[in-house]
Amino acid sequence: MSVSQADNQFFCSDEHDLAIIKEEGTNGGALFRAVNVIADALQLEFPTVSVDTLAYEWSTAPPKITKPRPNVIIRACSIECNFAVPMTDPSNSVFRSEVEQWGRITNRTYIWTYISNLREFDLPFPNYYSVGANIKWYAANGVRGMYAEGTGYGSGGDLSEMKDYVMSSMLWNASLDPDLVIAQFLDDYYGKAAPFVREYMDILHGSIADTSYFMSYSFDSTAEFLSPITVVTAVKALRDGQALLSGEQASRLGGNMMPIYWVVMRRWSQLRQFVKAEGIAWPLEPTLEQAFHSFSLMFNFTKTRFDRAPSMGASGHDHDSLAWARTQLFGPGIRCLGSPGTLCNRVIPLAVTTQDDHYYQNKPTVFGAWESGVG
Repeated sequence: MSVSQADNQFFCSDEHDLAIIKEEGTNGGALFRAVNVIADALQLEFPTVSVDTLAYEWSTAPPKITKPRPNVIIRACSIECNFAVPMTDPSNSVFRSEVEQWGRITNRTYIWTYISNLREFDLPFPNYYSVGANIKWYAANGVRGMYAEGTGYGSGGDLSEMKDYVMSSMLWNASLDPDLVIAQFLDDYYGKAAPFVREYMDILHGSIADTSYFMSYSFDSTAEFLSPITVVTAVKALRDGQALLSGEQASRLGGNMMPIYWVVMRRWSQLRQFVKAEGIAWPLEPTLEQAFHSFSLMFNFTKTRFDRAPSMGASGHDHDSLAWARTQLFGPGIRCLGSPGTLCNRVIPLAVTTQDDHYYQNKPTVFGAWESGVG
């Protein structure tokens, strides 16, 4: 059972609790003592049940005095980490030290980590080379379980199938070489396009290093590592790879192009100006409308394949996330009432109203019907 803090910044702060916090050297001091009391009471009647509690944000540091009871699981959350690099990187030294400290006072440390961008699930999230390496490090440092938070509201995400394969392989056998696991998956899943997918990964991962970008769990399509040259060369790598494929493999890679396509579409004018100034060939369709049509096909393939619509944001608009994407690109409030994935010529306004929900954020909304389509 779980006995955990709420997802906010409010820890126990009355006079008695603050005295415990000072004594324990962590804002979670009073919480961890309370969890032990609950665990002791539970043990009497339910000796096989464990109590799981988060060490999260203000409570990640272990207490100096209190040790978790044998039936308590400490689930340390890596929310403050740099997810582009492994635990051994200096940028992750604080959380790494905390995990090591927990390992010295309990043998039941679990991890809650993040494997996708919680601000917008369908953006590039180049943690390709840290996911497996971190599982290996956790296993070597006494961690006994892991929960990885990904694109929980739907399908899609940046190379999610590869990350799932790497995680499942390394969780089953942490002695594996994660780089070899990646190589095996790329060859088996993408065939002749495997080198181009690897190029895509290395372009994005290399830009993280070049810009010294600290990749948190949340950022948008203007993140520093998503420079114009990085985005343009990354999408070209996947397009070149897809040109070598046909059938199922071509569709797989098409679905995996959604994140980088989404960046290009969100920054269409800027990137068009960049390639013109630099004399670089434009790697996508000539118009935003045509690019969105291709994106819609990727979206619908992924939806059909996984029986769940790709999520375009952490708020979870599974039911209508393609319509949400369309409004982001072509103006707020334009909602398609026709078939998903159809590229249309123009909208016939039917009514103007105000939607009272978080999806349209109380903005005036034009409801229309597509007059005709070209795709």
